[in-house]
Amino acid sequence: MSAAAFFAMYDRQLHGMARALMRRWQVPSAVTEEDVFQELCLGAWRAWQTWQADRGSMTREAYAICSARLHAQRWMHEQRGALRRSGKAPSRFPTSESSVDNVAEPWVESGQVEAVAFLERLRLALEACATKREQLALSALVNELFDTDAAVRRLYDDDCVRQECRFGSRQQARAIVRRIMCSVEASV
Repeated sequence: MSAAAFFAMYDRQLHGMARALMRRWQVPSAVTEEDVFQELCLGAWRAWQTWQADRGSMTREAYAICSARLHAQRWMHEQRGALRRSGKAPSRFPTSESSVDNVAEPWVESGQVEAVAFLERLRLALEACATKREQLALSALVNELFDTDAAVRRLYDDDCVRQECRFGSRQQARAIVRRIMCSVEASV
């Protein structure tokens, strides 16, 4: 069987596998089912090229399907930012773009009633901040319009703030910002 015949025959199965993987793990909103399907195809193509008849008892097709699934799972875990120790490792992405837009939108574009409600949610989030580090993280999030990467840069790149918060690495700053972002979303 040629690779073209393999992909023609297993196209439906690969699409079903992509749907199943999307249901299995929560991924960032930028990842679509078509992205997962493309990664499955890439993994199958690589396995198709590296298969050796004298090694193991799997057929070339079975080897390609198994390898494709493993490749797509690894790719999805990388997209999620999750640790691969188990299939149940939670996503380390606290938000999707749409939820960030929903949080920032009342403050930027809506009327006064929505702005007052948004400020009340921010006040509740600020009360949830137990330490100075968390308050600085919330301040950075607000100043950067809830862009987590920009907030991490703001916290970590400022020498005074980095020393005050005792950040040893950018990962520590990122963890605080993500935790605060999750508490802001919970109050929304």
